[in-house]
Amino acid sequence: YACWLKNRLPHSALPNSTPFAEVHKHAPDLRGLKEFGSTIYVKDMDASKIDVQSKEGRFMGYDAASKGVRVYWPEKRSITSVAQPISKSETPEVENDDVPTTQTPPASPSSIPLPRSPSPPPADIPQRLPDGLTPPEPNTGCGHRIRPPPSHFAEFA
Repeated sequence: YACWLKNRLPHSALPNSTPFAEVHKHAPDLRGLKEFGSTIYVKDMDASKIDVQSKEGRFMGYDAASKGVRVYWPEKRSITSVAQPISKSETPEVENDDVPTTQTPPASPSSIPLPRSPSPPPADIPQRLPDGLTPPEPNTGCGHRIRPPPSHFAEFA
């Protein structure tokens, strides 16, 4: 994955170009680029209807031998190639992170929007109907038609 990515980045020996663009004569397509180590999910084909439908893994790069990606499985501590992962835009969790985090200064009080006061829910206001009209009957979910008994019961009657 590192070489694949390095060939698609600008190089100091090639002014305003990448090694990929020099070889293929067009710019690389980076739309499907995933962050190394990001969380991805793979559908579990052996799962039943009530089981968890996917397994969580970590993105390790693209597989050169197939049109898939390499996935690290933390519970098995192994790497396999899968065809159709589902990505999740999340950065990997790093232990012992020594990089200092920069905090943004708080916004000025005038730029913070004030919360809106909640409006009361609308009350059921009875609507006045014109003369001669009656309100519709509530729908009970079943019809009002009187059904005749089945014809095969006629011989018993």
